[in-house]
Amino acid sequence: MTEAKWLACVEPEPMLEFLLGRASDRKLRLFGVACCRRIWSLISNDGSRNSIETEERFQDGSASSAERSAARAVAQTACRIVSSCNSYREPRVFAIRAAYHVSSKGRVAVRHIADNAARARAVSTGPTDPWKIYKRAALHDEMLEQCGLLRDIFENPFRTVSFSPDWCTSTAVALAAQMYESRDFGAMPILADALQDAGCDNADVLDHCRDANVPHVRGCWVADLVLGRE
Repeated sequence: MTEAKWLACVEPEPMLEFLLGRASDRKLRLFGVACCRRIWSLISNDGSRNSIETEERFQDGSASSAERSAARAVAQTACRIVSSCNSYREPRVFAIRAAYHVSSKGRVAVRHIADNAARARAVSTGPTDPWKIYKRAALHDEMLEQCGLLRDIFENPFRTVSFSPDWCTSTAVALAAQMYESRDFGAMPILADALQDAGCDNADVLDHCRDANVPHVRGCWVADLVLGRE
């Protein structure tokens, strides 16, 4: 992996392969959660949805290991049932499999989440042969969106960002916390202004906040730096 490849990737697999062993489990799991939230309407099982929500809370320290294990067991059962009883032409099969892997053991599970979530999106584009050419285009489009999520959650691994704690003013922290809790990151440009007012002159930080083409989710590397999350 090189910086040029990182910035140009159109599929998440090479990015994930590079990150495994380097990135924190929290960041990888939040990427999985973000992938699943993009296909939320396709996840028809309440237990599967609960597993995603529980994993998110677990990574934030507000759910116990016991709660996580219980939610994972329910999601695993749902995954087994839907996989055995439904055609792979149905998007919910892939969607529920993705939901199970959000909390399944092994960090490599994040690859299964991304793959199944992208396939769920692709299959949902029509009722016929699941891999018609237009569905392959939908698969490519969803993978491209997943690459955007990875670049939001993980800062460019080929550049070192020196982030000063002096930039974390009460205004900046309040903005980042509000966006994190609501999952509405529309105030990222305002966060950039607050950071700049506090003395931040790092172009990578400010550009990430102000780029309208960047998706932002829980785990966003700039918001995490402001909130002191790893």
